[in-house]
Amino acid sequence: MTGTSWRGLRALAAPARLPWLLALLLALALLGPAQPLRVRIDLLVHDLVSTLASARLPGQATDPADGTEGPVIIAIDDASLQALGPWPWPRTLHAELIDTLRRAGVQAIGYGVMFAEPSRQPEDDLRLAAAMRAQGRVVLPVLPLRDGSGRPQGALEPLPLLAASAAALGHAEAPIDADGRIRGLALQAGSGLQRWEALPLALQRVAATGSGGGGGSPGRRLTEPPPEPDPTLPWWRHDLRLLPDRPVRLHVISAIDLLGDPARAGALLGRSVWVGVTATGIDPALPTPGRAGQVDLLSTVQWQARVQAALEQGTLVRPLGDLWLWLLTLLPLLGMLLRPVPASPALALGWLLLPCAAATLLLTTQALWLPVGTLACAGALALLLERLMALQGARRGLREERELALATLQVLGEAVISLDGQGRIVQLNARARQWLGADAAPGRALAPLLRMPALDRRILLQALDDSRHQTAPLTPDLPLRLARDPGQADRPLLASIQPLPAPRDD
Repeated sequence: MTGTSWRGLRALAAPARLPWLLALLLALALLGPAQPLRVRIDLLVHDLVSTLASARLPGQATDPADGTEGPVIIAIDDASLQALGPWPWPRTLHAELIDTLRRAGVQAIGYGVMFAEPSRQPEDDLRLAAAMRAQGRVVLPVLPLRDGSGRPQGALEPLPLLAASAAALGHAEAPIDADGRIRGLALQAGSGLQRWEALPLALQRVAATGSGGGGGSPGRRLTEPPPEPDPTLPWWRHDLRLLPDRPVRLHVISAIDLLGDPARAGALLGRSVWVGVTATGIDPALPTPGRAGQVDLLSTVQWQARVQAALEQGTLVRPLGDLWLWLLTLLPLLGMLLRPVPASPALALGWLLLPCAAATLLLTTQALWLPVGTLACAGALALLLERLMALQGARRGLREERELALATLQVLGEAVISLDGQGRIVQLNARARQWLGADAAPGRALAPLLRMPALDRRILLQALDDSRHQTAPLTPDLPLRLARDPGQADRPLLASIQPLPAPRDD
């Protein structure tokens, strides 16, 4: 290693740059071997930024009565199960529900029920398939098929008869993040050579085109080209998106209310409708980030409807790739590490907050997410270390100044005594100990140690008491007398009292 390189490395390891060097090493660790920790940090920061951003955004009301657009949920709830029978329902009942929605003139139906097994009565499957073909715009879900350990083994598809009768199939997977919550979905997923759009995206496309065939549509929002299918993968995802933390009020109609009073379906004309189970204990609750760090439990159909509402509003958030993550994280830290002169704390904080502000701006205006959790964590560490090192340096400087002052105090020819508010000795130099006697020590009261005539003692103690109420130096008008050993004349004493500031009025 050349001398220049060695000097460069020593310069990087200088005390002023040490916090930023450690922060850079932490960032590299989070981007590399400690990536799971980095993912969790980024998710927490995303929830915080998304919550702050959504506080200024209006929610979308989707009550059919208010005339606005948006998905509506037909809920198979506890009341419906109590009135129409326990779950699973016969498929003739599902066919009746689809017929009712067809007569109401709904635009498309996202049916969040998995019809993977044939019915005990084959004619029931034929009846349901006929209802789906008559409606013409029913989208059915596909789910990843998992083994006992949770690993994907392929895809769970609807019964072939029903799949052929549907306008389209869409995958209904909701990936679980590292902290056990669900924040987004893949706009495309597949198993081997098979590929499906996300169920809400498929429903949006069917509603826009009227069928599952054809290419793109006005509702299609894929911005990344679809990948080449890999026949070796039992389940893959593509084009991940995050659901924004934006309040959405979805209108819910109970299935029993719709079937019992078909006139209620009049408000559904031209609307996209979701049918799914919301009854207690049947559909698994999906944990999603809530307000103030809480967890909201949503049914699958509620989650899918929220995704479709975000698709209609164009607010699904697209995370930027790893290249942006590395640049956003490392460039500010390298800038602070290689700076020619030490930066002030305010400048360093502003330099680190700039990417965070950019991430918030892009999230609220462009629906793009820049992961800034690693930068925030590393920057906080660097700023904390800088402040700790600055405090240590200040304490070291104060300690050196105190030691110098004490050394100077000890060699002075005059007696110097520091007292607290109660007249006890705090410190004294060698000259003061010489004329006060061997008993003089910190913590002892001064008055009993004064070898002075009574009048002189009273004058000095009164002056000391008066000095507690002023800040200017105080000197007794007349020289005082200091008693010496027996047979020796008293020595004159010139006293000067300087009040000092002390904590707690001491």
